[in-house]
Amino acid sequence: MSAAPKRYRLITTLIYASPLFLALLIYGYCVSLPFFLDDGPHFQILAQTNGLQQWGDFPAFPFYRPLVFSVWKIAGWLAGDTDAVMLHSLNLFCFGLTGVLVGQITRRAAPPAIRNTAAFLAGASFVIFPFSYQAVALVAALFHLTLTLGIVGCLWLALLWLDGRIGIAGLIGCWVCAFVAIFSHETGVLLIPLLLGLIFVVYGKQLPSPRKLRLLVLPIFLLTLIYLALWLSFRPRGENALTTEFDVAFAALLQGLIYPVTRLVRPFIQGDLSAGRLLVLAFMVLAAVLIISWQWPKARRFVAYGLGWYLIAIFPAALLLPAGYVLGQLRLALLASVGGAIFWGVILALLFHAGQGRMRRRVFRVAALLIVGLFAFISLEFLGMRRTDFYHLRDFNREAVQLFAANDVISSGAVLVNAPDYIIPDEADRRFLLGSEGVLFVDETLDYNQQFWMNSDLPYSNVDVIGYRQIQRNEGFGFRAHPPDLETSDVIAAVRNARQVYVTWFEGKRFWPVLVGGTALDGANTPLVNYPEVDFALTEANATLSADGRTLTIGLRWQVNEPAGVKVFVHVVCDGAMIAQSDGYTWGDTYPFSAWSPEEIQTDIRTIRLNTLEGDCIRIYAGLYREADVTRLMAFDAVTGERYADDLFPLSLSGKSD
Repeated sequence: MSAAPKRYRLITTLIYASPLFLALLIYGYCVSLPFFLDDGPHFQILAQTNGLQQWGDFPAFPFYRPLVFSVWKIAGWLAGDTDAVMLHSLNLFCFGLTGVLVGQITRRAAPPAIRNTAAFLAGASFVIFPFSYQAVALVAALFHLTLTLGIVGCLWLALLWLDGRIGIAGLIGCWVCAFVAIFSHETGVLLIPLLLGLIFVVYGKQLPSPRKLRLLVLPIFLLTLIYLALWLSFRPRGENALTTEFDVAFAALLQGLIYPVTRLVRPFIQGDLSAGRLLVLAFMVLAAVLIISWQWPKARRFVAYGLGWYLIAIFPAALLLPAGYVLGQLRLALLASVGGAIFWGVILALLFHAGQGRMRRRVFRVAALLIVGLFAFISLEFLGMRRTDFYHLRDFNREAVQLFAANDVISSGAVLVNAPDYIIPDEADRRFLLGSEGVLFVDETLDYNQQFWMNSDLPYSNVDVIGYRQIQRNEGFGFRAHPPDLETSDVIAAVRNARQVYVTWFEGKRFWPVLVGGTALDGANTPLVNYPEVDFALTEANATLSADGRTLTIGLRWQVNEPAGVKVFVHVVCDGAMIAQSDGYTWGDTYPFSAWSPEEIQTDIRTIRLNTLEGDCIRIYAGLYREADVTRLMAFDAVTGERYADDLFPLSLSGKSD
């Protein structure tokens, strides 16, 4: 064999596999994410089955989706434990492989003149569909990924079987894919209409032999009947009411099919667009696209098939789930996005190859490339924003787990203030017209301890999480702290006897947990500095600079003989100019001196971020001021009785820490 055919075959294979490479490029970061959201409850459910029990009556799980639990069980046996990297990689692989198969189905079903272009565009369109980020990043969303992969795998093998390109072994593989899809998710029952529709699109009146069709369809139909019988036997016995806001849920999911248009309209809309107006916009855009595409008769059926796929795939979620849930879980459009990818992949390929004569062909190709570029830019910008959101939440979780391990929270317990439930973009950063665009990290109904035990080897159950909006200083994005949201008096009661107290600290669009105090923090009790105006004393003071020179950790231990309305300040000076400061109540503004008990002694920890790396010039000063009139309190050396200059007590750096 010559080198040229080998090279051609290699290039062709790489092009066919390009959706997988694109998925790795866009979503490769997911393998670094922790477990979050539904992962904890699902792992608790997983612990209650041996891998087979969920195939029968399994009250621990409210849905009949047995296959994925078996997959997780097998993965756990192989890895020895639930491994975040492996399970995120599994999600990513399923997603990328689905994109490859979407391209192959399109390549077979599209008209010969455009099939290669349409295949590439359809596979890429599936991967860059913006609403899929929730499904790829969340381990517990594997139900949706195996559903979609199973369906497209079944359809691809079905076409190969009907074309006579595979034998009985390939047909068995088709049945296995159908089994995976149907027993992954309730929506798997849509496989039959999707299969029959694809057969009609590809073969029309020139159907393959009845025997081949029977061998293909009847086992899949039987699997569907078996699933429905089991679902009717084991489904929850509660009422399954239909949604009262079908139009809202349907519109939110439908906008994904026209997302470049919704993005272009976004700057002219304040808040959410009403469901009615969004539906009108969507139907107008789709009608215009269909009218334009209808001039190519050979592609009509496949274009209509892609549109029909999208519509029937979003219908169950819009009809059966509460609209509020759908608005926050746009990943429900994952299966539908296959139809959208086929729809746009074929239409854009038609446009790319349209026109008679060199000049007209160039015009159409430029137009097609501009539209493809618009799709890519809008989607990749949006997905990049969500990647940043995930990074911020990942870093918060990672820092919390490391802090808790270093400070032995598993033994002492802790209070964590303003832990993130979700983050969302500000109005100016929204990209679509209806629904949530941020990242939901922990549902408000869940115990936040799950974030720590499932991302460490320690069974955390003693971290009390509270919300305190008065110290929530997020800027440029929306931040929802985990409930309960407490008022000042309740916050004081929650932290007063806590062994360790952590608060979420904000800087720009980043946030992280910091230790601010707690009764477990010991120290010297002999006064260093006296503040006779309020009968306070500073008994210990230290400052540590992080190894990167960016973070100062200040420890100040206070003795309060008589509670008073006083605040702490710390000034960081370099060459006579203040470069950073921290002031406010102790323990991250959660425990004011006025709430302390007489003769109480506690340690206050302050974290200060620096913009300069010139650690040699840094000078640090601490003091107190009255809350009422912001006047600085006089500070005297407790040994010599001398008053400090400007009532500033100088702290010395004790070294650098990691």
